[in-house]
Amino acid sequence: MRIALDGTSLVGSRSGVGAVVDELTKGLAANDDIDLTVLLISRRAGADLGSHLPPGATLRRLPLPAQAYHWAWRYASRPSVRGYDVVHGPNYVVPPAGGGAELLTIHDFTAWRFPELVGGATHSFPGSSTKPSVAAPTSTPCPTPSPRRRCTTCRSRPSAYTISNGMVPPSSGDASAGLEASGGHPYLLALGTIEPRKDHPTLLRAFAELAPDTPIFAWSWPGVTVGAPRPTRRRWPRAVLRTR
Repeated sequence: MRIALDGTSLVGSRSGVGAVVDELTKGLAANDDIDLTVLLISRRAGADLGSHLPPGATLRRLPLPAQAYHWAWRYASRPSVRGYDVVHGPNYVVPPAGGGAELLTIHDFTAWRFPELVGGATHSFPGSSTKPSVAAPTSTPCPTPSPRRRCTTCRSRPSAYTISNGMVPPSSGDASAGLEASGGHPYLLALGTIEPRKDHPTLLRAFAELAPDTPIFAWSWPGVTVGAPRPTRRRWPRAVLRTR
């Protein structure tokens, strides 16, 4: 099977989507029944991406800037990426497959519900995900039930379904060292952007009931995506909050 996977999120500072795509790339490339091509939708970035791909994966760069492709795909099913059985867009935008099957992963609806919290190319996601080729039958995997429900109701995507991200647990970190650094007192450290979908209030309420004597620290930073303009980043202060 010939599969094309948009690997643009592997370039530069990786977000959570980049980590998911990295695992997808490794898993698909290791399958002898799959001929994997990693698409790089960028005119200049990612010059060394090919050297970092696993054996079994081939890099294909699309020659125009990503912004030009995203704009074109909002209004037409071209330019298409032909020659593949499946084309997977793991980051809200899937290139037109030119007759092949299309997979479009939608991780969350922040760009739709809270556009003030995103920046850069992320602002184009709502328009790009409703392009003509996506209006046709397209499979829409979502990592959690929440975006899947919104896809089937708000976005009219009966083909949406839930499939968890296949992530390898990180091997770094030493819980005993952290406990020692805290002076031997158990604690909870929550890391995340300032976004409603992170739902920090529910986390705080849960631990207030289950572990009322455990200190909770919340570390927040700008709630914007990688690639956001500097003015947007400055709008959100970085803060360390001790809740108890």
